[in-house]
Amino acid sequence: MLAAAAVFAARATRFRRRSDVLASSVPSAIEGAVDAMQRGAGPVVGIFSGRIGADGEVMSPAGVRCAFYDATVRRKFALGSRIVALARDSRPLLWIRGERAHARLAFSARDVHAAEEERRVSASGGLRRERLANEAVSRERVGRIGESCFVFGRLERGDAPGSYVIAGVDGGPATLLVGVSHAALRREWAARSWAYFGAAAILTALAASLLAS
Repeated sequence: MLAAAAVFAARATRFRRRSDVLASSVPSAIEGAVDAMQRGAGPVVGIFSGRIGADGEVMSPAGVRCAFYDATVRRKFALGSRIVALARDSRPLLWIRGERAHARLAFSARDVHAAEEERRVSASGGLRRERLANEAVSRERVGRIGESCFVFGRLERGDAPGSYVIAGVDGGPATLLVGVSHAALRREWAARSWAYFGAAAILTALAASLLAS
């Protein structure tokens, strides 16, 4: 029980730190951050604005051509619906680009915050049509190539000369926002932090009670 409390406390601290850093960051164009590093500045932590770039396209279950998607496909019935497929795909290389500069993203679909839309499943989409009923719909989060976005993370120099990469503030993948405000994300992270702190406190109190009895 104490081990679980420690895990929850660690997660709470991580979300709290992300929320605090996000609250103190002002969005800036990716060109400005890259220019600063070219002038000799060290790694930059912040929110970077630009457009989504990728080394090709994937196709969502609804037939949307994009750099990545995350979809839940449901079959509709008269009295409700049932999940028939969970689908997620992305190109191997994604980046954020501006007019004069770009940076590769350390990417994971788990760290994408994008507006979700419901679309009818397409025969040309990213799933085999015969697996699905005619009344299947896909609730999708997609990132189209060229679409405006924000990336929250740490801009660093890449392995190749003149290249740049954005990773997460704590390492790992960067956080990609498409059609979602960073203010809303900050509130979400703060709420999750308090929820984890609360769970850790409850488990700690229960453990103390059991040890005392």
